[in-house]
Amino acid sequence: MSYTRVFAATFRLLAVSLIAPALLTACSNEDAPAQPEKGTHIVIVEPKSQDKQTVDTHIIRSIQEAREAAVSISVGASVGSGFFINKDCLIVTNRHVVEFDNPALQEVSAAIDKVDRKTQEARERIATWEKQYPRYKGSAQQNTDQDRLRSIEKYRQELQQAYDKLSSEQRNASVQVKTLDGRTFAAHTVVKSEDTDLAFLVGAVKECRYFDAAVKTDPAVGQPTYTVGSPAGLEFTVTSGILSGIRDFEGVTLLQTDAAINPGNSGGPLLDANAKVIGVNTLRLSGMEGIGMAIPIATVKDQISRNLLLASGAPSQPATTTASAKFDYDSYRENALRNAQPVAVDVSQLSDACEQDYVNSKYAAAMTSCKTSSSHGHQQGHFYMGKMLLDGLAGQQDYYLAADYMKKAAETGNMEAQMLLGQMYQYGVGISPNSASALKWLTEAANQNSREALNSLGLIYKEGKIVYRSYEQAANYFEKAIAAGSTNALHNLGVMYIQGQGLAKNESKGFEHFLKAAQRGNPVSQLSVAFCYYKKLGVNKDYVEAYAWLTAAELNKKGKTISDWDPQRASEMKQFLKGIMNSKQLAQATAMSNDYVKRYSNVSTETSLAAKAGKL
Repeated sequence: MSYTRVFAATFRLLAVSLIAPALLTACSNEDAPAQPEKGTHIVIVEPKSQDKQTVDTHIIRSIQEAREAAVSISVGASVGSGFFINKDCLIVTNRHVVEFDNPALQEVSAAIDKVDRKTQEARERIATWEKQYPRYKGSAQQNTDQDRLRSIEKYRQELQQAYDKLSSEQRNASVQVKTLDGRTFAAHTVVKSEDTDLAFLVGAVKECRYFDAAVKTDPAVGQPTYTVGSPAGLEFTVTSGILSGIRDFEGVTLLQTDAAINPGNSGGPLLDANAKVIGVNTLRLSGMEGIGMAIPIATVKDQISRNLLLASGAPSQPATTTASAKFDYDSYRENALRNAQPVAVDVSQLSDACEQDYVNSKYAAAMTSCKTSSSHGHQQGHFYMGKMLLDGLAGQQDYYLAADYMKKAAETGNMEAQMLLGQMYQYGVGISPNSASALKWLTEAANQNSREALNSLGLIYKEGKIVYRSYEQAANYFEKAIAAGSTNALHNLGVMYIQGQGLAKNESKGFEHFLKAAQRGNPVSQLSVAFCYYKKLGVNKDYVEAYAWLTAAELNKKGKTISDWDPQRASEMKQFLKGIMNSKQLAQATAMSNDYVKRYSNVSTETSLAAKAGKL
C-alpha cells in the first residue's frame, strides 16, 4: 500500500476512534536554518539513587543534552523539526516537512476562494438592486456598496500577491538546517519514504551530537515523554507528558502522547526520561488538547536499513527511495562538504519587507513576510506578527500565539513589545495574569520613555490591585507619561485632581487636564468635560457646552470598545439636557459638537489592552 493510501486510512481511523469530529493536521511551522557540533552521541547514565531530587536532576540534564542533537528545519517560509540519528549526521524528519505543501499557501488559497465568493455576491447584489430600484443608481447606498466592493477587490489583490510570493519561495526553496548553537547549513533530502511520513536529510556537516538509533527502547503506556521542537518559531522548545497509548491502524503503528505537539514540532524527537528517542513527532488532532502522534523509532530504523547505504554497512534489501537506485550516502556527504557554500540570509531585507507590508496595511502579505522575518530571529518580525495576531488583522486573531511573539520581541529590547507584553500580563490577555511580570516589562518600556507604559504604571499604583496603593507614585508616573505625550495620563491625573486622590483637591486643574485630553480626541475625557460643565466642576455651568461635548464624545466613541466609558452617566446627562434646553440652544450645541468632532476626533492613538481583557 502506498504512503498516501496508508496514511489516509490511518488518519480516518484516528478521527473515528479517538475523537470523531476532529480534523488531523500535520505539524510543521516556520523558523530558521543552522549548523551542527561535536561528533558524539547522546549517552545518558541512569542514576543509581531513586530519590526525587536526584531523578529530577537526571531528567533535566538528559533533556538539556538531548536538545543538542535536535535541529530546526526551514523550507522557504515553512519550518519543522528533526534530529541527528547517527555519527554520519543523518537527519530524520517528517516527509511533510520537506515537501512543498506549505500550510500558509493553503491558507492564502482558501482565503482567496472565500474573497472571490464575496466579490461575486457583492457584484450580483449591486446588479440586482440597480434593476429593481431605479433610485438606487447614484444613491449614497450605491456609493457605499461600490466602496465596499473596491475594498474587497483590493484585499483580493493583496492575497494574490501573498500567494504569488509564497509560490515563488516554494519553487526556489532550499532545505536549511539550524542547530542549538545557532550554526546553519544547507541540506539535501536523500530519501522520502513511500509508506511512512519520514524523510532523511544530509548536508555539509562533519560532526554532530546525535541520538544512537541502535539503543534499544521499549515504550510503555504511562511512561513520561518529552518533545523537542520549534512550535510557533520558538526554537528547541521542550514539552512533556506521558505515552498515552500505542495505536495500530491497518499495519501502521503510532505512539499517542499528551506532550504538546504544535505547528513546528513535526519531525522532532519524542524522548523518554533518559533522553532515548522512542519516536518521531508527526501530527496532532486539530482543535483538541493532549492528543499527538509519533512514528515509533523502530519504524525509523527499518527505513534506514531498507533505504540507505551507510558507512556502517549495505542495506539488506534494494532501496525504496525517491532516487532510482541505492543512495551512496558517504559520496554525497563528501561532495557536499567540498562544494558547501555558506547560507547567507539578508535579515535586514526580510525585516524591511515585513515592516513595509504592515505599515501599508497589506496584512495578508505581512503575515508571510513577517513570519519569515521572525523565523530568522529578527525583532521586527516578532513584533509585527504579535501585533497582527493581537489585533486580529488579516482575519487571524490568536492572543496566546501573540503573547509568544511579543515575548520574543520584548526580550530583544523592542519598547512597544515590552509595553504590550506588560499589559498582557497586567490584564491577562493571552497569558496568565502575573503582577511581577507586568511590572517588569512595563518598567523596561517605561525606562525607554514609553508613554503607554508610564501611564499603565500610574494606573497600577493608583488602583493598588497588584502593588500597594501609592497616589504619590501614581501621580509621578502620570506626570512622566504626560511629558512623554500621553493623552490618557492627562485624563487620569485630572481624575486625581477632581477627586483629591493623594493631591490637594483642585477642580479647576482637573478640568484643565480633561479639556487638554478632550482636545486630543479622547472620548472619555470629552465626556468628563461635558460632566464638568453640567455639574460646575472647575468651570462655570454651561448646558450648551455640556451637550456639545457630550454629543462629540458619543460620536467619537462610536464603533470603539472603551473600557472606561460610563454609559449611564452619558444617558442621564443627555436625557436631562434635552429636557431643559430649548430648540435654539440645542441647535447651537449641535453646531458646536460638529465643530468639535472635526477638530478633536481620532487624535489620540494610545494602546490599552484593558478592553480586550473582558473578551477572553
